[in-house]
Amino acid sequence: MSYLLTMAPDARVPPTPPDTPDTQPGGPQPTLPADALAEKISALSIPSWGEDGSLPTTIAQDFPVTAQSLYTHHLLTLCWDTVLECADVSMSQQKRVRKAYGLLEAVHNRHDILIREVKGSIAGITADRDRVTAEKSYLEAQCKKWEEQCKRWEEQSKQWKEECKRLRGDIDRERSRVDRCQLSADYWKDRYNGNKSVLTAQGNAISRAAAWESEEVIHQPAMNWSTHTKLTRTQQTEVQKAVTILLRTTQQMAAEIDLYRPIDQFLSSLKFFNNRVNFLNTSQTKYLVRQAPDFSICIPRVTKPHPALVHGVIEVKKRGEDVDTAKHLGQLKEYMLNLMKSQCDQGRMYYWGFLTNMETNILVEITQHRHQDHLTRRIMQYPPMEWLEMVQYIYSTCQKDGWIPPKLHFRDTLGPLVDLIACNKKWQLGEFQLPLGGQAQGIVVKVSVGAQPEQSHRHELEVLRHIRNLGSQPASIVRLVWDPTEDGVGEHPEGRIEFGISPRGKRFSLDNFSKRTDADTVFQEIVDGIRWLHETARVIHRDIRRDNIILDKGHPIIIDFDCSYVLNSHPSDLADITTYAGGLICVPNDVIKTAITEIDIGGGGQVQTMTYKPKIEHDLFAFVILVISLLFPKQFEKFPVHRMSWRRVGRPQLEEMDRFHQECEASEVWGKWWLYAKQADYERLKAIGDVCQFPSG
Repeated sequence: MSYLLTMAPDARVPPTPPDTPDTQPGGPQPTLPADALAEKISALSIPSWGEDGSLPTTIAQDFPVTAQSLYTHHLLTLCWDTVLECADVSMSQQKRVRKAYGLLEAVHNRHDILIREVKGSIAGITADRDRVTAEKSYLEAQCKKWEEQCKRWEEQSKQWKEECKRLRGDIDRERSRVDRCQLSADYWKDRYNGNKSVLTAQGNAISRAAAWESEEVIHQPAMNWSTHTKLTRTQQTEVQKAVTILLRTTQQMAAEIDLYRPIDQFLSSLKFFNNRVNFLNTSQTKYLVRQAPDFSICIPRVTKPHPALVHGVIEVKKRGEDVDTAKHLGQLKEYMLNLMKSQCDQGRMYYWGFLTNMETNILVEITQHRHQDHLTRRIMQYPPMEWLEMVQYIYSTCQKDGWIPPKLHFRDTLGPLVDLIACNKKWQLGEFQLPLGGQAQGIVVKVSVGAQPEQSHRHELEVLRHIRNLGSQPASIVRLVWDPTEDGVGEHPEGRIEFGISPRGKRFSLDNFSKRTDADTVFQEIVDGIRWLHETARVIHRDIRRDNIILDKGHPIIIDFDCSYVLNSHPSDLADITTYAGGLICVPNDVIKTAITEIDIGGGGQVQTMTYKPKIEHDLFAFVILVISLLFPKQFEKFPVHRMSWRRVGRPQLEEMDRFHQECEASEVWGKWWLYAKQADYERLKAIGDVCQFPSG
């Protein structure tokens, strides 16, 4: 085989057969006998050919096409060499050789054609393969390019959706603001025109007459006094005498304002009401959502009206004026609904009010019942009553459960209540005058509400004691000034938690500052107070918000420590896992994300049930939100933050607060303050007043 592969190129050309004696007469004759020649050719051991002239099977199997062609040529050469060596070759033998030669030459030519065809096919296949490979590479590159483009489009689409969502929210908020401005303008226009307006539960401003007619009013028959506590004969006689004097005194009085004093004297003369109710002339006291009912029937020990302490109201109109009109009845309804807002969470279900022109007294009742997340109410109007019946009604209802305001839980030894500051399901806060340090001082007394004190009640008193015992608290932290348990006064008669703090202060608002430097000072003092709590007292407040910062003589005071968390004494110690107990507007973002995740997996998602580790930066994030809420108070007041405490349904508000936190962090204005809070950089946070730019008065 190696010999065949190393043959010279010209050896592949079949040699021309030599002339034979038949064609060249007189030429040399073969010297080899015929038998010897046949023997010589047979000795070549040439394999037998196929009947169709194909190559021997052994050669076709052992050699590729090119090698077979060379092999055929080589046989042909050997045959001619053998013939030339023979001297005695007959004509028949030559013909046989010529025939074999021709056969071999035809096979050789056919193989050459086959080789050329195979080579052409291979070249075509190779070209097709290269073309397909190139097309495949091109298509793969195009697919990769389009995949990247699709990813970019998806990201851009996501950004556009978020932007559209944000813009829709901005548009809705702006529309709401414009609507409220229009409502406010309509409200003051109506008031200017003498037809006062009220805001419905949906925030729409309508006239008081329309408000009265907007709900069904049930007209009741005359009062059934069998269900009421009746006055004794002596008391009835006392009332009749007082009524006679009242009507005689006011007979010639035409102006409404002239009637206030005689009615006040009449109500004060009813001595059997002592220790039951306190009648107050509130015609000049706008305590009821900037409204002033003429007379308010309050609980005992009260010298200043408060919406949470009022039994009912009496609205007076001038003599001869028709009181049974939608306008006047709508005014009375507005007063009663405002009372309802302050007392419905305390368990009261029945509310009442009177309209009088001295000759006609009309009673209106509103009953309210709560069903899950909504309230249902009924409005009832009674026929005109006599003055004796009016007094009888007031005397009876001020003793019935469900008809009276929440009871005050302050101990009796504190004396009269100067003012009720707050009243909710957790605490009652009232201002009292107590002899401290040898002189009477006004302090705020805080007493727990409920049959038994909760852990949060005890916790706040313990934290205030801890702060007081440190002896170095800054002026921006509220002071514990009266601790009856430790000061020897004794525990509350009903076992409640009760203590006194100072100062009282007033609501925190930027409206209290005429100079920007004053706002700077306030923010710096708040940051100093928070820093002292963290580093010295080792306390995380967890409820830094507008309601828990008050102003006293222009200085801020941090109050309400019932939600606070006390760290261990070592500065490197971290807080343990606990449930969130702070305010909803200042809830940390990790608590929000945990609540959203729980809703996604089918849980309730209530913020107060989420567990987390309190961190000092949570107070600082809340401080930044506090400043934002001072700049945009209306937007924060309209946000339904209370829904975050509801089971499952608070997800939209949770997502909105999560978005708000993210936007604060990414904001060009608030981003750096958010970063300072995250880094607990107290010194830089003190300069946050730079965002509050306004001209000095």
